[in-house]
Amino acid sequence: MSTHLSFATPVATDGLSGFPEALRMIGHAREVIEATRLPAIRSSYAWLDAYNRLTLAQAAPTFQHIEAARISLNFAILHERRGGRRVRRDRGNVIALAA
Repeated sequence: MSTHLSFATPVATDGLSGFPEALRMIGHAREVIEATRLPAIRSSYAWLDAYNRLTLAQAAPTFQHIEAARISLNFAILHERRGGRRVRRDRGNVIALAA
């Protein structure tokens, strides 16, 4: 697995406890999630999904896997910023917030 793969666009994480301002490298993103979010994973499925997609992107670094990992990571960040409120992902490329 390569630890030097990067996202096409850095993922902004400013304001999240335990995270740097942005994540650029897939391996670094996995390490941060593993250290800060996985111990309490029962509180959010979104972080587990992001971690799993980052692992897949490292193992099989295709554009599709890397982009899916980036989207999943953004979703987990959005979910946490919304205080764990439900976020719908069933509208194509649009992420809609649900109350």
